[in-house]
Amino acid sequence: MNMNKSIFPKIILFLICFSTLKAQVPSNPLGLNPLRLKWQQINTDKVQVIFPQGLEQQGQRVANTVHYLWNNQNQSIGDKPQKVSILLQNQTTIPNGFVTVGPFRSEFYTTPPQFNFNGTADWIDMLAIHEYRHVLQFSNSRKGITWLAKNTLGSWAWGGVAGTALPRWFFEGDAVVTETALSQAGRGRLPEFDMEYRSLILDNKTYNYEKASAGSLRDFVPNHYNLGYYMTAYARNHFGQEIWKNVLNDAVKYKGLFYPLSHSLNRRTGLRTPEMYRAMIKELDSTWKAQENKLTLTPFKKINTKPKKTITNYSLPQYLGAEADGIVAEKQGFDQIRTICKINPQGEEKMLFTPGNYSTRNASLSTNGALICWAEWTYHPRWGNRNYSIIKIYDLRSDTKRKLTSESRYFSPALNRAGTQIAAIEVTEDLKYSLVILSVFDGTVVQKIENPENIFLSMPRWLDDDQRVVMVAQQGESNWIQLTDTQNGQSQQLGEKTTFQLTAPFAHGAYIYFSGAYTGINNIFAVKLGESTLYQVTSVRLGAFQPSVSQDGSKLVYSDFTRMGFDLAEIEIKPETWKIYNPNQEKSSITYFEKIAAQEGGSIISKIPNEKLEVRKFKKWSGIINPHSLLPTLFPPTYGLRLLSDNKFSTFSTQLGITYNANESEFTYSADLTYAELFPVINIGYSRSNRERTFGIFDQASDTTVFLTLFNEEWVENDVYIGLELPFNLGRNSFFNRLRLNADFHVLNIETANRYRDPSIEPSLFRVNNPGSFQSSFYGPPVSDVFSAIDLRLRYGSQQAAAIQNYNPRFAHFWDIRYRKTLGNHAVEGDVFLARLDIFLPGIARNHSTQINLAYQAEEFKDNYKFRNLFFYPRGFGSVISDDIFKVGFNYGFPLIFPDIPVASFLFIKSIKANLFLDYANYTEDVFNDAGTPAKVNLSSAGLELTFDVRAFRLLEVELGARYSYKLKNPFRGEDNKFEFLLLRIGI
Repeated sequence: MNMNKSIFPKIILFLICFSTLKAQVPSNPLGLNPLRLKWQQINTDKVQVIFPQGLEQQGQRVANTVHYLWNNQNQSIGDKPQKVSILLQNQTTIPNGFVTVGPFRSEFYTTPPQFNFNGTADWIDMLAIHEYRHVLQFSNSRKGITWLAKNTLGSWAWGGVAGTALPRWFFEGDAVVTETALSQAGRGRLPEFDMEYRSLILDNKTYNYEKASAGSLRDFVPNHYNLGYYMTAYARNHFGQEIWKNVLNDAVKYKGLFYPLSHSLNRRTGLRTPEMYRAMIKELDSTWKAQENKLTLTPFKKINTKPKKTITNYSLPQYLGAEADGIVAEKQGFDQIRTICKINPQGEEKMLFTPGNYSTRNASLSTNGALICWAEWTYHPRWGNRNYSIIKIYDLRSDTKRKLTSESRYFSPALNRAGTQIAAIEVTEDLKYSLVILSVFDGTVVQKIENPENIFLSMPRWLDDDQRVVMVAQQGESNWIQLTDTQNGQSQQLGEKTTFQLTAPFAHGAYIYFSGAYTGINNIFAVKLGESTLYQVTSVRLGAFQPSVSQDGSKLVYSDFTRMGFDLAEIEIKPETWKIYNPNQEKSSITYFEKIAAQEGGSIISKIPNEKLEVRKFKKWSGIINPHSLLPTLFPPTYGLRLLSDNKFSTFSTQLGITYNANESEFTYSADLTYAELFPVINIGYSRSNRERTFGIFDQASDTTVFLTLFNEEWVENDVYIGLELPFNLGRNSFFNRLRLNADFHVLNIETANRYRDPSIEPSLFRVNNPGSFQSSFYGPPVSDVFSAIDLRLRYGSQQAAAIQNYNPRFAHFWDIRYRKTLGNHAVEGDVFLARLDIFLPGIARNHSTQINLAYQAEEFKDNYKFRNLFFYPRGFGSVISDDIFKVGFNYGFPLIFPDIPVASFLFIKSIKANLFLDYANYTEDVFNDAGTPAKVNLSSAGLELTFDVRAFRLLEVELGARYSYKLKNPFRGEDNKFEFLLLRIGI
């Protein structure tokens, strides 16, 4: 065997693994939950469920679900489950859930979305099924090389090596298949999930596997959830229930070095992943095109007539009173952030305002013609998991916005016709669901409707009488349209309960309109008050959502999905043309999941036991020391290892590290501890590192001559520190604002190496008028000593949300002000002040960006202790000797092209971007203040940066590039213009 040929792929593999591992290490701030929360737990041999007081019912349900899944439904994934901790997070209003390996745990964000993208089942049930599938994926990956990585390097190596073997579409696709097969809901049954690939196939716009798996910044490409669902479902439909269990077993053992999952698929099915993708697309193509040929589509008028340059979505349409007033809607695209705009009957658009941030699944808009209301997020300034859903109002008459509620948990607000009250859904921290009526004038609760069965409610709308409210109700695995009278609190069901998803009801006249998933395509349906007959109002190609009716009741507008994004479609209301639809007699066109559901035995929701498991108090100090990973650093010439320890609550984190520099044959040691349960974050640490900086020593040669010799002093520095940090989240409207205040106290011991004389540096000869003046000042390197220092820092950033094609945020500014100083009357002395400001402004075109960088640093050269130099010098130059330096930089950045070009299977190039820059710096050499005039020196450079956004090895999102710096003003001889390679970002 040729050793070089065999070892090279392994080296490449593990560099990829460790890059992936590095990208997975979380960067979220510590201290996410308020200290006041009291936590409980259910701790069995199979699962630990940790939850705040008030969520015992949900904790019991999750624990029972895990117990059931532990003992059943494992034939398709493997029978090696591992106990996991699951945290129920009730402080956030953002719907989500995840599994992570370091430390191994899952977190459920318990507030359900108003648009339940998992279907009609209970949100907690669907989270438990989906996220526990991820737990089983990781548990059954502990084999072969992945097992070796886990048992030698710990959790992050486990996740990194497993994540290298298994593509992200497998993780999410397999979980979506599972949630669909084990319930009567799940994304695989939803037309809203189905329509994305349908839109491509019906328009003959299917892409190659590299683009489908990498995504695109140019075209609409369904994400890895969609791709993964169809890939994993196709394999199970054609090759049996155990195909992915067997493929996973091979892949994590790396039977096939590069792309082991593809290698295993080929061995077991005869198809590599690109080939299986093409086979899957071909199958869907024949099915969906045959279905389309049977459709009779409803004619409509397109409201948004402005040509689309890229993917653009118009959604949440609402008529503004009379027909001549036009329509208000949300607009968002690949090249622009979310705005609320007005579209007149001629198709002319006018932006009204930019709303704040909110989840697409909680998006809502309501108007009575004079006011517009919606819900958006706000944040607790300190606790990262605590956020709110507040209501805001825009007055069309005065063009003003105001905040109606603060620190609330209100969703889907709807104005009544009179503009005096708002109906909204309140979801409390203990998951109690209520319809509340609020005053438009001050946001006070006028009425709270009882909901004794705690049915989940969503998307309320007023009827014309401003007395009754219609909404979607969900319980178990069914949903229905519910009508509630706010005067007496009585509710009634309209139509039948169904497992088909119902959303966005709108009332006008005698009818309730809504989007229904009955046919396999989301269409607009209607029920008449007092009757149970279901009418199909539209027959669309892909999906119709969010109906709204004009004031005179003659027209209906809805959001219509297309491959280029959602459009606004308008039809005339003619009840005599509507089709009576009987969901019990007509079958949905979505059947791709049926064989898999049969393999699994159907829904488990009713099979989950209701055992009362023991509930105990959870002591937050338990597991406070929880070492979980050894994180290697393999970037020659630096090699190192860090031992990571984190408790499950992200309140206590420690790191122990050792690094070896092969060039210098030196070790660096460090230990850091962070405690973040209190309002200030406490940081304690120690490091032993090697330092090097330039110093100067003056030697008097004669009465008029002085030699200045520059030295590169090396020393070993022991640093013990304790500090406080105050992290604030001050986000508001569409801006993310963060403030961080740090104050650290250091005790330092330095051990000089006495190796500072560098024979390559010639002494400099200066003639001065009064060399005796140097005798009163100390110049030279530090001496071995113990001393203390402070480090004070303020960082503030304000950044508007950005569209995916934007080169930078259109508006942002970032401040960083830092002061470091030695303390006391001491032989070792030093201080440095550093300030930086980066400003981002729009460029000429929408995706262009203008950036201005300002920086200033003051540090006296005569100081015999030098802090680490953190100044960003003009590009193309290294550090310079100075007492103070000021820099200004100008950048103009823009995307050149979004090529979507694969380079074999190793790189997929998504974008090529350019940045033109001009840097200027002015600095002072102040060492001759006592004897002459300080030297003023200018530096300047201009150049070009070309950067590429790529997906590398089908695993990593990487931004890399090159920079050429042309030195316009260069006082240093022998230094040429500079060419550099750049690695700016690695993600997953």
